Amino acid sequence: LLMLRLGLTDAKYHEPYQIAGFYRDVLERLNALPGVRSAAAVTAMPYSDHSTRRDFSIEGRPADPDNQPDAMYQVASSGYFATTRMPLRAGRLLSDGDGSDAPRVALVSDRLAQQYWHGKSPLGERLKLGLPDSKQPWMTIVGIMEDQVHNVSDRQPRRTLYVPYKQAPALWMDIGVRTA
Repeated sequence: LLMLRLGLTDAKYHEPYQIAGFYRDVLERLNALPGVRSAAAVTAMPYSDHSTRRDFSIEGRPADPDNQPDAMYQVASSGYFATTRMPLRAGRLLSDGDGSDAPRVALVSDRLAQQYWHGKSPLGERLKLGLPDSKQPWMTIVGIMEDQVHNVSDRQPRRTLYVPYKQAPALWMDIGVRTA
């Protein structure tokens, strides 16, 4: 698995569709190369030592400032899970159809699901970034991913929230290429 980090400037790529288009083109070109089995983009590849934690709110649950839900926030392409060989536990993976005009969706890690849904399935539940009164759009949970250790110093896998890069384009992304 080859990895690299790409960063775009907001001077040239200031519109979300431009950012998403750039990474779409990169992935199409990489996937067309001989010997490439899969390519993916994500905000932080495993063991990359850069990640972002974000607070989120669960629909129907009151705000609790002493216990605000949070998770590692990952913006990912649909090929990320195959490239990193991360199994799906339930539901579905992100797809190329999860674009900017499609309903907002998210995947959650098994650890996140266990902590905030206490053994019940979160599939079909909705969450959004920030506090309950934030202007962020609600996202429907469509899949639960197996936990993944993200950093060599982690004692346990991190609670992780995955969103499609076409719905939340990020200027800085890691590229992973699995080769033959």
